[in-house]
Amino acid sequence: MAIYVMLAIWSLLLIPWMFFALLGTGMAFEGGKTVDAYYFLFTIWSYPCFVAAAFLFRRRHPKTVILPGLSGLLAVFENAVHKATSH
Repeated sequence: MAIYVMLAIWSLLLIPWMFFALLGTGMAFEGGKTVDAYYFLFTIWSYPCFVAAAFLFRRRHPKTVILPGLSGLLAVFENAVHKATSH
């Protein structure tokens, strides 16, 4: 039951994600084609892939339901890389 609740939450979060992803994709490259822009894009566009993977593997591997949370960890990683590389 908890697996289906988590999948429902991740799926509902896809609705506002579309707005921010399209907006963020356009804004990511305003400063030029930098590594930070590509990290940001990978973080944003990996979220629906993680949701799809969690949905596909929900029966065989129930713990994959936490996979979309990895997108948030990617955002933290991207922020840490940005701080480490900026002077």
